[in-house]
Amino acid sequence: MTKQVEPHEARTQGEEDEYEESAVEKARNIEHALPSLSELRAAIPSQCFRPSALRSLFYLVRDLAISIALYFIASHLYELCSSALVESFILRLLALSVLFLVYWYAQGTMMWALFVVGHDAGHGSFSSSPLLNEICGHVAHTPLLVPYHCWRISHRHHHKHTGHLDRDEIFYPIRWRRVHSRTARERYWSHWRLSGHLYGLFYVGLAWPLYLFASYEGDVSMANSHLVWWSKRFRTPKERSQARRSLLLLYAQVALLLLWTYTHGVAHVFLFYTVPYLVFASWLVIVTFLHHNMDPRLEWTDDRGGWTWVRGQLVTIDRDYGVGLQSITHHIGLHAAHHLFMGIPHYCLPEATVALRRALGSRYVFSEERILSAFWHNWITYREHMTCPDDAVSFRYPPRKTSSQETT
Repeated sequence: MTKQVEPHEARTQGEEDEYEESAVEKARNIEHALPSLSELRAAIPSQCFRPSALRSLFYLVRDLAISIALYFIASHLYELCSSALVESFILRLLALSVLFLVYWYAQGTMMWALFVVGHDAGHGSFSSSPLLNEICGHVAHTPLLVPYHCWRISHRHHHKHTGHLDRDEIFYPIRWRRVHSRTARERYWSHWRLSGHLYGLFYVGLAWPLYLFASYEGDVSMANSHLVWWSKRFRTPKERSQARRSLLLLYAQVALLLLWTYTHGVAHVFLFYTVPYLVFASWLVIVTFLHHNMDPRLEWTDDRGGWTWVRGQLVTIDRDYGVGLQSITHHIGLHAAHHLFMGIPHYCLPEATVALRRALGSRYVFSEERILSAFWHNWITYREHMTCPDDAVSFRYPPRKTSSQETT
């Protein structure tokens, strides 16, 4: 029987992050009419698994250049709008409002795109060099206040247990016993982030930094934090050493932000960094939510229900973020191929998805629904149906009452 490799011990950072199926899982896949991981890999062109360091570096430099250019252009226009050249207060207010609404969205989106490049590095799909992956991962993530190694190590748990009723990490149906076994602090935390549609949506922009501080489950102790290297998330001396390196760079970035605040003022940093950061954080939560959402075609299972790694990774839904956005955010909408084969670089995901769609047939799930509409409706569904019976071996969310544009 092939050994199931633990994410924290299997490979050095930078190697292709790919799961190894056991014989039992292969048998379960056959039972559920699913192809094996090796069969799916054979269906995808081999060139999709070969990252190009030069091409990846191009996207990293491009995203950094656009982000820096957006800041200098916006700050220059801000000075012009605030000067005596615009005498009317109403016109000045209107100009500044348009300027910042456009800047916040554009800069927040570019921060999200930059995160995706670092995400490639974390999976080893940026290049075949572990050292280059680490350097570029830190270059991409540190300006976003993301401790690269801390996130990378924790993120593997999400991939390892996707679609599992008891071990999944994000936006999964929660058994009643887990709800009732929570401490008073955790129940209060969950109630705060899910009580009321609009009140819960306010949490979206804060969910990412709060997750880094504690966890999705609401354990707000430093023992579960991404922001200290002695966290229980880091199990080996090597992981704690890697976390320490990333956190030292993170602390340096915080110092630079404090210096920027001292030289330019609180309002300047708030307008040009903090608000775009919250847009980026919202992007991250929305995208993660929409690719592991409440679609009735997606089925969570446990070990008794026949969970396998391949079956779990297919608890994902692909989406099109629209003209321009799909490309600028590095095809993150093509999520199924990424989950099955994390070593595929983002620029090969379109080609890999075409092949994967043919191989999976009706098992491949795609949604054409508009992003904001999908998020709103699925958020309501999640609030109303986020729990499942203790004895359930599988779970699907009920169909929405509203009409949908979704197609298989």
